[in-house]
Amino acid sequence: MGQPNDPPDGKPLLRLSHNDLGIVASIITSYLAYLQWGTPTTPKRDAEIAILKNIKGRLAFVLMQPEGYIPLTTQEIQALANALRGFVTLTIRIVAPSRERDETLAQIDALRHHLLRMLAVGQN
Repeated sequence: MGQPNDPPDGKPLLRLSHNDLGIVASIITSYLAYLQWGTPTTPKRDAEIAILKNIKGRLAFVLMQPEGYIPLTTQEIQALANALRGFVTLTIRIVAPSRERDETLAQIDALRHHLLRMLAVGQN
């Protein structure tokens, strides 16, 4: 039997503070709205929407706990990384440049790079 910190089913774990998990949930919500209303319907888009909705639901459950983590499949890591990249791209287009905007986007991009490293490790 695995230790409490071992990934369930070998899935990589996304361990963030509750505040950061809440921010990720908000980013997913925003990106889902963009996907649903701002992009044409394709099977790939619909699959990504389903994956992101699943992650968002699991995040909501984790956020009700005193602490936690969320195990992610390879597909979920990729979808979340795409959502973070899309959110950054949209924010750059919509929000006027400022130090605060750029610092926030840099932190989001750092999380995206962390996810991509998780993906690379999981594939090795």
